[in-house]
Amino acid sequence: MGGHYNPHINSLTPMELETLKEVYEEAEDKHKEVLARILHKYGPDKLEL
Repeated sequence: MGGHYNPHINSLTPMELETLKEVYEEAEDKHKEVLARILHKYGPDKLEL
């Protein structure tokens, strides 16, 4: 497996992903940064925010 393998990629349900993206849009500062990290870690590969 390559160095970029992430077993958690795309482990969010569509509802979880959509809800987290909605919360991300309203968040500010460190909250937005943490939500972005969660979305990139557990969301689909190449997720656009």
